[in-house]
Amino acid sequence: MFLSGEVESKIEIEASPEAVYNQIVNLQNWQNWAIWWKEDTTLTTSFFSGSVIGEGSSMTWRGVKYNGSLKIIDCIDNKLIRYKVFLGNDSTMSSYAIWEFEEIDNGTYVSWRFQEKLPFFIRFMSFFVVPDLDLGLQNLKKLCEEDGRI
Repeated sequence: MFLSGEVESKIEIEASPEAVYNQIVNLQNWQNWAIWWKEDTTLTTSFFSGSVIGEGSSMTWRGVKYNGSLKIIDCIDNKLIRYKVFLGNDSTMSSYAIWEFEEIDNGTYVSWRFQEKLPFFIRFMSFFVVPDLDLGLQNLKKLCEEDGRI
């Protein structure tokens, strides 16, 4: 049983779209701000496809609490990053996720969302996923604003 819908979180960051985009498009940076690396210190991360930056780059993570992988599908400089993510040990449990960056007066408006038909029980998990996205965005905001790149 599937439902259409999105799980989304948004934030304003006082840094340039380029600075925010560069934090996300480089997969090695995710452990600096994504909440899952902070909540599960046993996570080990592997990178594939020869590059950790941009379209075609991919990574996996394994730990006590979290397992998964992702591959960047599309990149539009400083505007959009689209990736496919597999959560847990089930390689059939996947979704597409999108980052969008919009330049605003004070910096960048950032949207991070999972998009696609989601299994029915995942809709209930949105109560758990959105807070993780929010915390990740808060960490990203702090990191980008401390870098002072506006």
